[in-house]
Amino acid sequence: MQGGDPKGTGTGGERVPSEYNDLAFKTGAFGIARGQDAAFNNDSQFFVVKRDSDFLNKQYTNFGQLTSGKDVVDGVKVGDKIKTIRVE
Repeated sequence: MQGGDPKGTGTGGERVPSEYNDLAFKTGAFGIARGQDAAFNNDSQFFVVKRDSDFLNKQYTNFGQLTSGKDVVDGVKVGDKIKTIRVE
């Protein structure tokens, strides 16, 4: 699932240099969205993987891991909107 699109158009925000790491995209991992140019990440769009997605490893920046609320993630459907979010 993806969020953080300030314009509401699917294009996201601005571009920032990408920073990759060795964290695996396992269920509940948070990643930073990007366009075709892997040298730049989006500065606002993010995604959460709902299942193991190792094909994303070292292709996207992994910046966090879900520690609770998996039931909420599992319940998200296409078209749902994020009303609030808290990152700790």
